[in-house]
Amino acid sequence: MVKSMYAAVAGLKTHQSKLDVIGNNIANVNTYGYKKERSTFADTYYSTTRTASEATNVKGGVNPSQVGFGVKMAGIDTIVTTGGAAITDNPTDAMISGNGYFLVGSYNAAGYTTTSAESGANDTLGLTSLYLTRVGAFSFDGQGNFVDTGSQYVHGFASARGTQYLFSASATDDNGYSTYTYVIPANEEAGTEEKTATVSEIRAIDGTLTGYTVSYPGDQDGETLSFKLSKGDFDPSTADSLYVLPDSGEYSDAKTYTIDESTGYIKNIATGVVVTLDDKLTAIQIPRTYTLNGYTTKDGKPLTVTLFNENDSIMVNAFPEQAPDAQGGQQQEVEPQVLTITGEEYWAVATPMELSSISIGSDGTVTGVNSDKTVMSLGKIAVANVPNPGALENQGDSYYLAKANTGVVEAFNPGDGSTGTLAAGTLEMSNVDLSTEFTEMITTQRGYQANARIITVTDSMLEELVNLKRG
Repeated sequence: MVKSMYAAVAGLKTHQSKLDVIGNNIANVNTYGYKKERSTFADTYYSTTRTASEATNVKGGVNPSQVGFGVKMAGIDTIVTTGGAAITDNPTDAMISGNGYFLVGSYNAAGYTTTSAESGANDTLGLTSLYLTRVGAFSFDGQGNFVDTGSQYVHGFASARGTQYLFSASATDDNGYSTYTYVIPANEEAGTEEKTATVSEIRAIDGTLTGYTVSYPGDQDGETLSFKLSKGDFDPSTADSLYVLPDSGEYSDAKTYTIDESTGYIKNIATGVVVTLDDKLTAIQIPRTYTLNGYTTKDGKPLTVTLFNENDSIMVNAFPEQAPDAQGGQQQEVEPQVLTITGEEYWAVATPMELSSISIGSDGTVTGVNSDKTVMSLGKIAVANVPNPGALENQGDSYYLAKANTGVVEAFNPGDGSTGTLAAGTLEMSNVDLSTEFTEMITTQRGYQANARIITVTDSMLEELVNLKRG
């Protein structure tokens, strides 16, 4: 008789826990990115009063007789279906249309690995150090950092600048063909020798310029690699720098990729998408500019450089600034100095660029327009693919952490690796269905009442048993 009371007590506790889950779902019905939870029950252990036995020639088989001890909470699962789209008209908001999670977390200049299979090395941290979230309510703070509502840095892939060769000289042969020379100066401290790349004109039989051949040294000693650029893709006569990707074989087709002269980054001609090659995740930030004191450009204008992140670096031909001579004219022209401006040294003192018309592409590319009306790419927002999203641990504030049983978590460009593309100007609504929750609440209430009735009935039976002696 007492077993029924304890079984009912277990039923009361379990139904109360289920009501807690339902209450949390209803409370978050308007929480962006919230994923509803589902509680499931399971019966507990049993007391066996008779074991099963096989049939014999004398008697038939016997089934076991068991009495259960109630119910328990078997598990609370997260239902990861995609919620509806809420139009916000905020260009920096983004929703993942499909699988995946945004990656946000603390700033780390060295970046994070792109897969949880790697634990990180040196200053690079592992992917699992970052939070995962479905809420894409993003904005830029006062320092140009792309952050979410919890002030966590939004992480993604930096654009590919490539290996920079600085303009050195130009020459014209007897046939009128021009050749332009670009160099990476020797570095005695690093023990590297000067490297030279050339851009040679390609002309038709009638002498019409049709394009350029870019030749540059390979990784092996004495190796020379080359690729062609069409006439409209690159104008070496006005370019102060030549950028070559380390893996030029994949990105040497001028019909698909070219160099954005305003940024020095590789750009897809057909779509305007900036190619990302970085093998680590970094915080997305607005580029910063820095004006070098005491130096000018060749035409005497202030020398201002653009840095895209703290790991960025760029070489410049810097002309020492000269004071007017005694007659008020300019002194004789001097040779430029080759300076290397690094983000590590100048990022903290550089000024975030003023951008307008910020937008997010479906592939995660974040762009803005600077004061020169040039479209600047700030990088791509990364989306993580989680093989078992139900194993993510909820940390509150719409954040999850990937720990055990999630599978290998990998970061991709949106739309790659089974992840969804991004929809800008929208946020994902909660996937809570109120009609379902109210139905579950009614059945839970009735279950709770029934278990409570078992306790009262058992109490009445015990009372009758106690009163037998009085009768």
